[in-house]
Parts: sequence; C-alpha cells; structure tokens
Amino acid sequence: MMNFKHLLLPKYKHPQAAVRCAAIAQLSPTNAEHKSVLHELAFNDADEKVRLTALQKLNNFYLWWKVAQTFKASRIRDIAFDEVAERLLSNELSTREAATFIRECANMRFVERLALTSEDIDFKLACLKRLNKPQVNRQCFFATQNEQLQLALLNAFEDIPQLLKALKKTTHARIQAEIELRLQALRAHHIQQQQAQREATVILAKWAEVLRSKLAFADIQQRVEQYQRQLGPETLLTDSQRHTITQLREQTISRLQRAQVITD
Repeated sequence: MMNFKHLLLPKYKHPQAAVRCAAIAQLSPTNAEHKSVLHELAFNDADEKVRLTALQKLNNFYLWWKVAQTFKASRIRDIAFDEVAERLLSNELSTREAATFIRECANMRFVERLALTSEDIDFKLACLKRLNKPQVNRQCFFATQNEQLQLALLNAFEDIPQLLKALKKTTHARIQAEIELRLQALRAHHIQQQQAQREATVILAKWAEVLRSKLAFADIQQRVEQYQRQLGPETLLTDSQRHTITQLREQTISRLQRAQVITD
C-alpha cells in the first residue's frame, strides 16, 4: 500500500530535499508567513542545499552575517562571509550602517579582509582603525598610490628603516616632504638619546661609587641629588640604565635609613 502522507504536506516539508528547494521559489520574503517558513528552512533544515537556497531567497545582510558567525557548515559559512563582504564593499549599506557594523564587529580576521580589499578610502580607514594593526596599515600604504590614504597611514611608520621604505614607495611630493621631516626628527632624537645614554653611563658609575664611599650621608645625599639632576629624561635611557637607577635609589634610601639608626 502506497504512503500518500507526503501528498498532504506543503512542498517545503516534502521528504525530498530537491522538492523542498523547488518549493522555496514559490515563497516570498515579504509575506510574513512565508518569511517564517524561509527562516525555519534556512536555519533548521537537515539539507545544506535547502538551507542555502532559503538564505539566498531571504537575501538579508544581517541574516548572512548571523550565518557567517554561527553556522558550522564551512561551505555555507564561507558563502555567507562572501555575501557580507560583497554588500559592504559595494556600498549596499548606508555609510552609517557600515560604520556601525565595523565598530561592533568582533571578527578581526574579517575586518582585516575588508580593509585589504576595499577600494573606498573612508571605509578602508574605518576598518584599519577598528583593526589597529600597524603592520596592516603599512601593507595598505604599500598597496596604493592614493595620496589621501598614504597620508592617513603614515603614522604606521615609526622608525627610520620603515620611513625610508615608505619614502621609496610614495610618488607624492607632499608625503615625501612629511617623511623627510619625520626622518629629521627621529635622527635628532636618536642623537639626543645616544648622548643621554653616554652621559648616564658616567653619572651612574659616580653614583654607585659615592654610595660605596665613607662620606657623611649629607654629602652623599647632596651628590646624589646632583647626579639625578644631571641625568637626562629616563625615556631616553636604556632599560638597563633605568633598572640601575632604581637599584641606586633603593641603595640610597637604605643608606639613609642606616644613617638615621646610627644617629638615634
């Protein structure tokens, strides 16, 4: 005896996936009942092709993003990421919607993909700001000759070798002039830093020597204060020198404490 139960079911509930896929063509996302059915098929149908067909019928940016974030089926998830990227890169969303999406997106790999592929300067910069990766900023700088973009990304070049690479890459006189100014400032800072470190080496040796001396503590304290005034800004010194300063300060305090004990 034949089973005719499936004849009484709507085609979108048919046991054969091909029939369910075909039935989706007759459903309209603008119809509330049909939309509910499409959602059910998109997220709960056992067949991957049916889920994908329902998603394509719904064709909603935020649903594609939900799928990209939650689906385990790699094929559908990859398609969803492609759909989301296409809509963002084609400016299908409003500027405000796209900015909100980038600001709230927690998937940094996807944001990086958008940053590297977008041709819209403002959108690219919004992605790069959200990403906050200097190495990606430099990559985007080298991949373009757009003056506005290169100028906006110039802060990603923080040292002399990096700036020299940027100088070779850009063809814009304005950016070349800005790079030259930054190189000049860095070179001057480097000279200042070297001088401060050389002077600190001598001063710290004197500081250590006076702490080992048998001078009265008042004399030691006077000299230590002099040495501290002579030291350049600690930001110019090496980590080792800053560590030595901390140690010498502790030794100075200890010497003071011993002097007070003897006085008492």
